[in-house]
Amino acid sequence: MTTTLSRRARFLLGAHVPLPVLILAMAATVTRAAFGALPDGTAVESFSLTNASGASVTVLDYGGLIVSISVPDRSGKLADVVLGYDRLDGYLGDNSHYGAIVGRYANRIGGARFALDGRTYELAANNGPSSLHGGRNGFDRTCGTPSPSSATGPQAWF
Repeated sequence: MTTTLSRRARFLLGAHVPLPVLILAMAATVTRAAFGALPDGTAVESFSLTNASGASVTVLDYGGLIVSISVPDRSGKLADVVLGYDRLDGYLGDNSHYGAIVGRYANRIGGARFALDGRTYELAANNGPSSLHGGRNGFDRTCGTPSPSSATGPQAWF
């Protein structure tokens, strides 16, 4: 079976660079901190984006993993609503994909192949005969180069 991709999927797959993850907060601060190191010694950092009311999201430059989202409950008390780990080694030793962003595409591409402009592309089959969320080497296991910016408000690109 060959899957024909939508115009949106074709745009995303046709990009010359990996699809960046944009994390944007409508407020005041971006805080950068050490989070650990990969087995090869590569430093991993976290980026916490916090708005004026204290709500925040913390993202790693390792896979764009979301390690925390703190939002107020109905009485205004902040609570972390993300299931995950407080330390990098938890993410490295687990295949549950907690906090992971979706790879190059969401869901499965049946038969691990698709047609685009009359050409068939073969993909890595990592979920039975299908390709799931970007194949074997997903974005959740790569270390990006973060680029904090405040040109249009606090943000970090990975």
